[in-house]
Amino acid sequence: MRIIVDRIEDNIAVVELENGQMIDCPRALLPPNAKESSILNITVDEVATNDKLQTVTERMNRLFND
Repeated sequence: MRIIVDRIEDNIAVVELENGQMIDCPRALLPPNAKESSILNITVDEVATNDKLQTVTERMNRLFND
């Protein structure tokens, strides 16, 4: 997914989605170097997601199987 930073107002960034919809999001969610007109690509990190899922599953198994 690609978004475009339309403007930044205080701690809120107004971004345009691929479908043209404008939404507000916390400035803290954007990379530090993002500014007005920056184009950002949002992707899912499959490896990190699977690692996190495995970690949570292991913790849950230890919690409920011990």
